[in-house]
Amino acid sequence: MQTWLVVNLLPCVGPPAARARSTLSAANLVRRVAVAVMLLIFAACAPQPAVSPQSNSSSGSEPMPADGPRSQTGGRDTGEPAGRPDDNRSDPLPSASSPQQSAAELDVQIVDFAQLQDKLQSFRGRVIVLDVWSTSCAPCLQEFPGLVELARKYGDQVQCVSLNLDYIGLPKKPPESYLPAIRDFLQSVDAEGIVHLVSAEPDDVMRGHLGIAAIPAIFIYDRDGRLVHKLTDANAAGQGVSYAADVLPKLAVLLSLSNGQDSGK
Repeated sequence: MQTWLVVNLLPCVGPPAARARSTLSAANLVRRVAVAVMLLIFAACAPQPAVSPQSNSSSGSEPMPADGPRSQTGGRDTGEPAGRPDDNRSDPLPSASSPQQSAAELDVQIVDFAQLQDKLQSFRGRVIVLDVWSTSCAPCLQEFPGLVELARKYGDQVQCVSLNLDYIGLPKKPPESYLPAIRDFLQSVDAEGIVHLVSAEPDDVMRGHLGIAAIPAIFIYDRDGRLVHKLTDANAAGQGVSYAADVLPKLAVLLSLSNGQDSGK
């Protein structure tokens, strides 16, 4: 292009003598100048070559990382399309045998001493075994399965009741706050077929009502609702009160007497 400009325009810009010798007409000069201007404009507007050998997609978007798009937080965005079969899935519900569901089904009532007496009186006509315990009492937890076994074996003749004394009277920890831990333990020993109660009064107040200095303590009532045995470590047959050594022998005698009274009627 530079050669073309020199050849065609040099005669027009040379010395006066050269211009005089030139045979170009004014029309030819105008035409050549116009062509030169057009060539200069075309050269300036021509597209520049790409800097990177890699080209983007036709949409001009940034290339996607090899591991997929990422969210603004920097984590992997799965970007799953709508309508996948898994989109309608729901979290699996706990099975009927799961601890969470079974523990929630256990009925645990909060009662004061007067309500406890009313509850015991409602069981008149049956022998009653009342187990007084706490989740903070290791001997209580050790012996509690004995109440569970008793309920399974004598459930048709004996009403088993548990009274928990976890509540100690702290204003910021009402009786309701102890229920999750109580239910967890009851579930762990499969404590079904038992009436579960929790003291609404502080443990020392309830123990005073019951006339006991410590727990565990087990009360046995006859079919008329009369207290016939109050079993504690103080009067236990062994080193501590137990169902095997203390409760079952006395209960067997009481049941035999009750059955004898029934047969004599």
